Amino acid sequence: MTTALATLRRAVWDSLLPPPKLRLSDWIEHTVHLPEGVSSLTGKVRLWPPQREIADAIGDSAIERVTLVKPVRVGFSMSVEHDFGCGATDFRFGYHNPGQA
Repeated sequence: MTTALATLRRAVWDSLLPPPKLRLSDWIEHTVHLPEGVSSLTGKVRLWPPQREIADAIGDSAIERVTLVKPVRVGFSMSVEHDFGCGATDFRFGYHNPGQA
């Protein structure tokens, strides 16, 4: 087998391998870019440590339920949306509003 053919064969086989397994937070920071008009901070997403922990818990298939109490505007919706985007989990969302009976 020629060197060129061997190189081509290796490239074909390598292209069939699944992508490396990433934590959800790493996938978000590597893949997601915020366009203008969506956020005042456009460009690559950079998660804060609490956002990373939430995203990683959501993306961990060994964790059955993630429960959190959060203020508004901490990136939770983005974490959930991107969990759906990369197919990390079978996510079910429940919302409790303590102000309602």
